Amino acid sequence: MTELPASVRPILRRLARRIAVGLFLEIWPRWAVGSLLIAGCVALVCRIFFSSAAPFLPLLWMAPLLSVIPVVILCARSAYRPSEIAAIADSLSGGHGTLLTLFETKDSQWSRAATLDSLNRLAMPRLRFWRGLSPIVVSAFFLLTALLLPQRVLTAQNTVLANDIVADLKSTVEELKQAELLTPEEEKVLEEEI
Repeated sequence: MTELPASVRPILRRLARRIAVGLFLEIWPRWAVGSLLIAGCVALVCRIFFSSAAPFLPLLWMAPLLSVIPVVILCARSAYRPSEIAAIADSLSGGHGTLLTLFETKDSQWSRAATLDSLNRLAMPRLRFWRGLSPIVVSAFFLLTALLLPQRVLTAQNTVLANDIVADLKSTVEELKQAELLTPEEEKVLEEEI
């Protein structure tokens, strides 16, 4: 773009930045939603099965920030070339190919064309920040809900309950023995099973 007139270059740089930000805002929300949903599922699994992971679960909020890395790589791969930026600027300004011709031929005669003045009135494309926000909010609420669930903790109550059951069974066998309802063979089998 260095061969273009000095009045045109800042406009094209501004348009290129606006298009790059727009491309990022088009790709990132999907990645952020996916990362938040995956983080929410990981939080649920850790809440149910891995109590030792509980102190590290708040770090899952970094998932949408980490999703920026692949999105930046995707944006860099699909970035518009300078000739495409010139074609977009020419189309938006109504120059009917003047800027594109100047860009391709690098002829100084085209730089004095009257239609290049319309680039100063070029309306930049609007950025819509809020368009992809609602799915991100919903998936962030899912992660928040998963993180607020109480941690499942295995307690000694289970062993106490098992001991109570064994004691009840032994007392039942004793009662049956006293009532003479059990044969010695049945008593041995029950003792072994208890």
